[in-house]
Amino acid sequence: MPFLVEFFTIFYPNIAAREEKRRQLYEKLLDDGSDDAEKALDYLSEVGDATERAVAKFNMARISARRRATEQAANYVLEAAPLAGDGVSRAISRTVARAPSTTDYLSEIEEMDSAWQMYRSGRLEEFAHRLTEIGKGLTPLTFSETRLAFLRDTLESVDDSEKRIEQRLQIGKVLMDLARWKECEEQQRRALAEAEALANLELRALVLNNLAYLLEHTNRLGEAESLMLRALEIAEIAHGERHPHMVPFLGNLASLLHDTSRVKEAESLMLRALEVAEVAFGERRPDAVPFLGHLASLLHKSNCTKEAEPLMRRALEAAEIVCGERHPNVVPFLDNLAYLLRDTGRVEEAEPLMRRTLEIDEAAFGPQHPIVAVRSNNLGKLLHETNRLEEAEPLMRKSLDIFDSCYRQTGYAHPDVQRVSRNYQALRGDMGSE
Repeated sequence: MPFLVEFFTIFYPNIAAREEKRRQLYEKLLDDGSDDAEKALDYLSEVGDATERAVAKFNMARISARRRATEQAANYVLEAAPLAGDGVSRAISRTVARAPSTTDYLSEIEEMDSAWQMYRSGRLEEFAHRLTEIGKGLTPLTFSETRLAFLRDTLESVDDSEKRIEQRLQIGKVLMDLARWKECEEQQRRALAEAEALANLELRALVLNNLAYLLEHTNRLGEAESLMLRALEIAEIAHGERHPHMVPFLGNLASLLHDTSRVKEAESLMLRALEVAEVAFGERRPDAVPFLGHLASLLHKSNCTKEAEPLMRRALEAAEIVCGERHPNVVPFLDNLAYLLRDTGRVEEAEPLMRRTLEIDEAAFGPQHPIVAVRSNNLGKLLHETNRLEEAEPLMRKSLDIFDSCYRQTGYAHPDVQRVSRNYQALRGDMGSE
């Protein structure tokens, strides 16, 4: 045993005395960066029982993170986790061991350590709330592999079944947005299995609806429709037919019916969703805005362009107010209006909207995301239709390359891949006939 470890064991024989000494040394280290204080704290982290040493090492990890000492912070975490011996500390250890060193990596270590301190001290409700807050902050725009791994690995440490299911749904949403569909489906199916064992009908309906949405977007429409109908039935029992919580259930089923050419059935559901949303939330609230866009799109598909256009512009304006002009949530509204303008012969107005959608989604999701493939194809098709074939070709080829890469990674063919392939073949045929 090194001399200083023996010294601290003899001269600070009880935990209260050692904690006071640690507090003094922490202050000295943070105030003036004392090397002596750092060495003393390192030796002190080897004194006491396993729990005390784990706490001391996690504290040193947090302090190292504040001092921007990345490797040192990670090493303390890896030393602390086996001593703590609980699921949360092991999750932190696995996360740190495999996570890349990103811009926010050190603050993430602090964040995880803070959550562990809550868990260790028995503040389980506060711990579950902290995980929920971390999950809410995890979006495609603020994505972190470290936070995702930590949230996923700590799920089994959340005792409250409903909170654990909600956390799975949040993780699934982020994975869905990132087109990591297999991982998303794993979380959603586990959430469904857990929800089926509970009496909470609201939660069960929500899980079914989320899984159905994933199945729709991975081209498994029959299974998706079955789950959406089941979710809608359960939600009506849980909430009542006119409750605002019915809006996403009605909207998702309407979108699927629309995409499978049952426009009249879809329009009826969407009108109901829109009426409920506007009464409950007001037309400029985020809960109502998507359904303005969906209804406008249905009217467009039904050749009611005069009725559709003002609704589309109203939806776009509301979305920009709610989200901001450069937010990816605005893109579907831009896209719908661009299509209507193109179909009514106003190509010069449509093109800048399509270019804007592509720029926003590339910035938000990266150049290899499937949604970028969709936007690239849309712009390429417009360029093809206006006889700018050389400009259109690389955009359409890029779309197919992204879809091919996505299929190889996930095993799922994107629902738009056949349409994009037909568009590209038509373009190549026109280029070959020149």
